[in-house]
Amino acid sequence: MRRPRLPRLPKNIVGLVEDLRRKEDRLSLLLSLFIGALVGLVVVAFILLTGRLAALASHIDQLPASSSIPLVIYVLYTAVLPADGGDGTTIDGLTWPVVLLISMAAYGAIGAAMSQAVPVAMERRTGWTRQLRVTPLPGWAYVTAKATTAILLTVPSVALVVTVGSMINHLGIGVGDAVSIVVALALGAAPFAAIGLLIGYLLDAESAQGGMVLTLFTMAILGGLFVPLEAAPPVMATIGSMLPSSHLANLGRAAASGHAPAALDIAVLAAWTVAAGALATWAYRRDERTGG
Repeated sequence: MRRPRLPRLPKNIVGLVEDLRRKEDRLSLLLSLFIGALVGLVVVAFILLTGRLAALASHIDQLPASSSIPLVIYVLYTAVLPADGGDGTTIDGLTWPVVLLISMAAYGAIGAAMSQAVPVAMERRTGWTRQLRVTPLPGWAYVTAKATTAILLTVPSVALVVTVGSMINHLGIGVGDAVSIVVALALGAAPFAAIGLLIGYLLDAESAQGGMVLTLFTMAILGGLFVPLEAAPPVMATIGSMLPSSHLANLGRAAASGHAPAALDIAVLAAWTVAAGALATWAYRRDERTGG
């Protein structure tokens, strides 16, 4: 007795199943990245509660503790729990491991650039800022020195993520491309240096750390550093396109692919730098008038 043949599935149903599988892979990727963001938040919260980060912040010359967090997230989700983007699609011509590498390097640059918020707030509390005002040192020189220090702190943070991440996943990023990425992200972090100074002049020493961490995670999550804006809901993508963090990541991607930075990215970062710098200058002068 012959067995009855099973009916073949129509091609449209097969295509639907494959589409559902691709969507499932993308959902798994987004979920893993979201969990990674939560893990990073928990780590930072633990550091804050134990007071270790506040102790490190009292030493200006030390690298912020947040520099290691983006590297840990990158290694976790590319080497330990690899997620290749499901269907193997690329973003700006770059594979998923390279895209995440740039995003985590940008995340480290933002944290390092804003790290001067706490030292500025502590100098205000101890009266060091008041003492500097009675010296011939002009106020703009003090603010510029703080901003320059913040930008320079981004270099080791970005270089650490790019170098170690490239070696672990054998991404083949050459020395020239690596230097281009570091320079692009360091210079592009200028608005975050101004934002860090603004936080330091507006908040006291106890609140500045929390304000910096809150700003860091807001910029990172909404700016598409954990979940690319290309895969984000339309509302989130619209909000993220207005934030400097997304354009900072675009600078890094352009450098990684050997392309010139887009004029829009430069314009948005420059506008944020001018706006945040103006607000930081206003906060500094307000602090001067009130004797802070």
